Amino acid sequence: MISSIFICFLLLAELKKAVIRFNFSLYRNILRYSFPLLIAGLAGILNETIDRILLRHFLSSGYDKLYEIGIYGANYKIAVLMTIFIQMFRFAADPFFFSNYKKEKSNKVFANILKYFVIFCLIIFLFIVLYIDIIKYFISPRFHEGLSIVPVVLFANILLGVLFNINFWYKLSGRTKFAVVIIGTGAVINIIINVMFIPYYSYKACAFAHLICNSVMLILSYFLGRRYYRIDYDIKRIILYILVGLSIYFINTLIKTEILIYNIIIGTILFLSFIYFVEKKEKLISVFLKGYEDKNS
Repeated sequence: MISSIFICFLLLAELKKAVIRFNFSLYRNILRYSFPLLIAGLAGILNETIDRILLRHFLSSGYDKLYEIGIYGANYKIAVLMTIFIQMFRFAADPFFFSNYKKEKSNKVFANILKYFVIFCLIIFLFIVLYIDIIKYFISPRFHEGLSIVPVVLFANILLGVLFNINFWYKLSGRTKFAVVIIGTGAVINIIINVMFIPYYSYKACAFAHLICNSVMLILSYFLGRRYYRIDYDIKRIILYILVGLSIYFINTLIKTEILIYNIIIGTILFLSFIYFVEKKEKLISVFLKGYEDKNS
């Protein structure tokens, strides 16, 4: 509150220059566009937070409720690097999409953005899961029993990031009412899965509920988007990179040992293999260097 008051004080000079007029027509259009996004935003917050509440109320008596919530929360935080990247991307993507969607070849640009976004998310995913033997020490050892949910939470966050990219179709086309349908459906599925499986699987049910919920929302948004604001994403390449990334994770899981240095060496080889693979396919270095040269030319 104090921070907000201070900001208003700093803006007083600008506010004095403002001429305030109320445009009812503009207000009505803004409300028609943004009110569904408000409802969808509330559903999205529910999606992200309801699992902790349901854990407390639906865990069977054989579990220590606070301890289970602590395990879930601690391991969920390991995915914070992915969350930070997605939030950083969202801050940049909003103005970019809105300022470029009318330009020629904008659809191709948007399609490439999604592809590169998925690649970088997979790099973060592999970095965390391949070096989990080191990263796990960022949380207390008594919470390490929940490390099995980290890959699930990470991949659920990747799907959420992809969903954010694809969801721009209803913002750009003005069909924001579909946001309520898509995210509301996800919230309902999330709650149902948690209520049904928390008594048996505790926090693991919460992790998989996020994964399934985000998958359903992504599929629903993708096919609705193809009807109302079609963008030809390179789905084959995106699925290929996801499959390669998941294959590397599963290979690492199969050959993992109790020897830390061995796991780090193998993890590094697998991690660099993925980067080499996508570099050969996409020429990422040359793409970004070209962008830098264009910016400075």
